[in-house]
Amino acid sequence: MVFMITREESRNLPYDRRDLQTQPSGLNVMLYPENIPKEQLARHASDDMLLFTAVLATIIGFVLIWLGRKGRQLWMVVWSIGLIISSIIMGVSLLI
Repeated sequence: MVFMITREESRNLPYDRRDLQTQPSGLNVMLYPENIPKEQLARHASDDMLLFTAVLATIIGFVLIWLGRKGRQLWMVVWSIGLIISSIIMGVSLLI
């Protein structure tokens, strides 16, 4: 999470001040942690869950195409086609 605080507010923070970076405006910005826990990395996701995500995104894409045509929203139809294509590519790459 990124948020901005003043220098006065940063003095009362419970975490280490090395996580803060001073900006030219005089405000401090909280930085993302450098070490991401292993359970949050995609390489630990199973192929079955990624395949389920691809199938679900394909279904959502078809529903959004139907809603886009019904509402006469060309952008929704175009983005939904892109979602379907990328989901099919990801699904096929998992099955190969």
